[in-house]
Amino acid sequence: EYRDEMRRLFGGPSEETEASVKRRIAGPAEELLDYLLFSKEAALPPGLDASTPFAKAFSQRGPLYALDLRTRLLRVPLSYLIASESFDALPQETLDYLRGRFVQILAGEDESGRFAHLTPADREAVRRLLQAEKPGFLSSLDGR
Repeated sequence: EYRDEMRRLFGGPSEETEASVKRRIAGPAEELLDYLLFSKEAALPPGLDASTPFAKAFSQRGPLYALDLRTRLLRVPLSYLIASESFDALPQETLDYLRGRFVQILAGEDESGRFAHLTPADREAVRRLLQAEKPGFLSSLDGR
């Protein structure tokens, strides 16, 4: 009651409005998580060659670009778009939501089943890569 009254007096959003905003963020943010963590990655055809000049040049761009091409596209199942200006320009509320979900997923606490393809080793590799490429993004996982 007190919080609602203060929000009304000072023009802040109601709890109902905040919940609505969180629901509107969740849908697109969950789709983005699917893409960032390759949850719907198609099986690769056999015979892809990671030693071509393109594959070598692409992989040399850094750890986010390291190609696997045997069982999946990238060595670490994390899209390099996580390091893009577009990702960094997302609204703070969306980044906060994504951060919280990354923490859950990488800790193995996601119950949706959409990230079951991530082995414990994959989750650890993603965590380490995020810590290296986006220091502080997973601050609540630091030290694990």
